[in-house]
Amino acid sequence: MKNKTKVLLFLIAFLCVAGYGYYYYFVQTLRLSDIIGSQDNPIASMLVNLVDFDTGLTRYDLHDLSQNAPYWNRRMNEVESLPPGYQKQVQQQQLVAEMMKDPAMKKIINRLMPFGFNAVQNFFKALM
Repeated sequence: MKNKTKVLLFLIAFLCVAGYGYYYYFVQTLRLSDIIGSQDNPIASMLVNLVDFDTGLTRYDLHDLSQNAPYWNRRMNEVESLPPGYQKQVQQQQLVAEMMKDPAMKKIINRLMPFGFNAVQNFFKALM
C-alpha cells in the first residue's frame, strides 16, 4: 500500500510540474515590459512603462520570433531602403501580408502597428 501511495504522489507531483511548465511556456502571455526587460536609459524605461500592454505573445511565440527575427529584420531593412514612392508602398504591403501569415508575427503586428512600422522594427532589434 505504501508503494502505491508513493507512486500516486509522484504522478501527482509530475503532472503538476508538467502542467505548470506547459502553462508557463505555451499559455501565459507576456507584457511588453516582460519582453523588453529593464532599460539602462531612464527615459526608455518610462516610455516602456507608459505603453506597457499585454502583447498576447507566449514564451513559445517569442522563441519562434527570435528564430525568425534576422529574416524579418533583413526584409524590413530592404523595404525601408527603397526610395519613397509607389514601389515602397507596394513592398511594405507585401511584407505586412507575408508577416501576417506567421501566427506569432500576426499577434505582434496587431499590437504594435498602431504605433507605426518603426515600432515593429524596434521590437525585432530588441529581440536580436
